[in-house]
Amino acid sequence: MDETYKLVNNHNDQRYCEVGFSTDINKEGRLLLGAPGSFYFQGQVITVAVSDIIDSGLSKNPIPSVASISQSDERGDYDLYRGYSVASGQLTGDSTPDHLVGVPNDRNTAGRVLIYDGRSRGSLIVSHSFQGAQVASYFGHSVAVADVNSDGLDDVLIGAPLFMDKVMEQLQERGQVLLYLQRRGSSFSSQPDQSLIGLSLYGRFGSALAVLGDLDMDGYHDVAVGAPWSGDNRQGQVFIYLGNIDGLSATPSQVIDSPLQSNKMAFGFTLRGGADIDNNGYPDLLVGAWAADRAFLYRMDRHAIDVPCTDQTDQAALTCSFSLEMFFPLHSFVIQVCVHLSGHRIPQQTVLGVELQLDKMKQPMARRTLLLSTNQPQETVRLTVQSEVGVACINQTAYLRSEEDVQDKLSPIFITVNISLLNTTQHALLHGQTHASAQTRIILNCGDDNICVPDLKLTAEPLSDSVLVGGDQSVLLSVSAQNDGEGAYETELVVQIPEHTHFQSSQGVNRLVCVQRKENQTVIVTCDLGNPMRQGHTVTHTHTHTAKSVNSVNSSSNEVSVEVQVKAEASLEIRG
Repeated sequence: MDETYKLVNNHNDQRYCEVGFSTDINKEGRLLLGAPGSFYFQGQVITVAVSDIIDSGLSKNPIPSVASISQSDERGDYDLYRGYSVASGQLTGDSTPDHLVGVPNDRNTAGRVLIYDGRSRGSLIVSHSFQGAQVASYFGHSVAVADVNSDGLDDVLIGAPLFMDKVMEQLQERGQVLLYLQRRGSSFSSQPDQSLIGLSLYGRFGSALAVLGDLDMDGYHDVAVGAPWSGDNRQGQVFIYLGNIDGLSATPSQVIDSPLQSNKMAFGFTLRGGADIDNNGYPDLLVGAWAADRAFLYRMDRHAIDVPCTDQTDQAALTCSFSLEMFFPLHSFVIQVCVHLSGHRIPQQTVLGVELQLDKMKQPMARRTLLLSTNQPQETVRLTVQSEVGVACINQTAYLRSEEDVQDKLSPIFITVNISLLNTTQHALLHGQTHASAQTRIILNCGDDNICVPDLKLTAEPLSDSVLVGGDQSVLLSVSAQNDGEGAYETELVVQIPEHTHFQSSQGVNRLVCVQRKENQTVIVTCDLGNPMRQGHTVTHTHTHTAKSVNSVNSSSNEVSVEVQVKAEASLEIRG
């Protein structure tokens, strides 16, 4: 055979064609076959009516022939892998299904995906192509066709599992799935309308794509993406993305982990979906794990559950004001979370995990509110919703920490809620609003608007007229900081002292805590005047004094410059 091909310069070489490496059957009953090894791995696509294949098998001809075969022509470049992936859909504006074909090694390994006109017979004709943007990303490793935005036009999905994403100024192999939305007039943009990036390093996100149909019964087609080396143990994962009017959800609605604890799985290497195998009204999903020699069937008796989550704070109980008394009472408020469930054939009861986070914008040790039941800023609560009722609520009491533990009394306290399915209810697929947030503030006794407007005034005068150079006397300065307005929070007295001057101490009715530091060769002394500041203080020091707070709006009367005369005295004795 080798000698025969050498005689024709290896023309039409089909020895390693790998026909059937990828397959699809369109709605008209035509079989689409990818043969990426044809013509010295240039690759080839073949399409034929399934009925003609059956007829040829019934023929009594000793050398049966199949009618209606169409195929791509042999081209000049080798090692392109045309036909590595195939899919069918209406992509050229007529009613005839067209052929979507991945060529991942084309264009110097940048990759290309071709649309072959479904009306062409004999030699297939290319009507459009999508270009990969990154070399060696394997753009076209997987392809799929689905109307994800429900506009009546089929859209194109392309996987590039070796795509490198820039993370912290470094390229990391994450994998990518690109969505191209078909526009009126059967046109596609040269740039993708949406990009989904894998979460795991070397996870090969986008190795497989499957159109699932409408999982959640919202009128949009949903998609599964395989990442066969994703996950904590690199066993593979499958990500479910829901369709919407703009394309696909930015984050997966569900992540399916490998069901077996094995180092060799490649779970999600191949996917097939869209067929209702058990005839229950939901499409099912078939997941291949070639490293384990297994395939797993996921029957979507997973009921679509809409979760409009509401997060309410009991405004009547929001009395988190600070007491002026010596003893600080416990101030609390109530958080109510209600979950409403609706959907098609939902289970009799659904068990949810409700994760509640308090003051999430703060670092864990700086959070100002805690849950009364756990004395922690977060908790996950089990919530069971009965289908006949359709709604369930939980009430949690939170409290404000003691005054000395709360530095920031001005910024809002954010409360967040996340809803998830617990392991006991794996036969359901959450859809809808699974995240909610609300905010509240600490009541500061600052009027109806709860906005404090302080009026800080600062006066300072030296207690000595001059200081002698070389003497051992101290410069004493009397400073009075006064607040004539509402509470001043995180109030500080900031003193900038001259070079070669050192802070020694402060004295007064209320002893201040002062810290000396250096900023850009300037010595700064900062004294805490209170949080909030409620009375005047006296401190002894020198030169520029500034009293300020984080919510101060009166800047004209809280800065003072003080001058202290410096004199030199000489003691002379003349002898002759």
